[in-house]
Amino acid sequence: MAVEFLVHARSHKIYQKGAISQSVKDSPAIWGRMETLPDFIRVTVTDAVKADIDKYNKIWTEEYELTEEADFFRVQHIDRTSVNRPRLDQVKRERFKRLMLDAGVTGDNVTIDGGGLLIQKVIDLATIQSIVNDTLNVMHLHRMFHVKASVIDNAVANNNNSVTITLAQLEANLVDGRV
Repeated sequence: MAVEFLVHARSHKIYQKGAISQSVKDSPAIWGRMETLPDFIRVTVTDAVKADIDKYNKIWTEEYELTEEADFFRVQHIDRTSVNRPRLDQVKRERFKRLMLDAGVTGDNVTIDGGGLLIQKVIDLATIQSIVNDTLNVMHLHRMFHVKASVIDNAVANNNNSVTITLAQLEANLVDGRV
């Protein structure tokens, strides 16, 4: 079984060069006339199934965990080990602060605790869960994995609209943005 997918041949506003597209199709696949260079390279992986590729085209999701303890709520980032993970921007932080203030939580009710926030129970669980979901849990539009830029540049320089490779070759040329 073989599968085909598109890889971004150049960076766009929301996609990095080398990002694997969401569309993974069984081979042979039919693609549109715009799904070619200069924007895309079609990749056929001869020894893969859709599930093999799906694990590499996931979108970054930044998630926070909310736990309830005796006197406070704890809010902390789920994956604190990823050094290159997207960071919350100032706008989201300010929105979080404003919503917490509007709900009745002041700076006196919040303590920063190595890896998270401790928030005294001055509001209910449903309210704080809503604030966390609306402001902190966000999806970023770039992929966790992408194909090495040098591989993309080589294909573009040789005017290769499509590339046929094995799964091992694909995996050897992926960059993991999570570490």
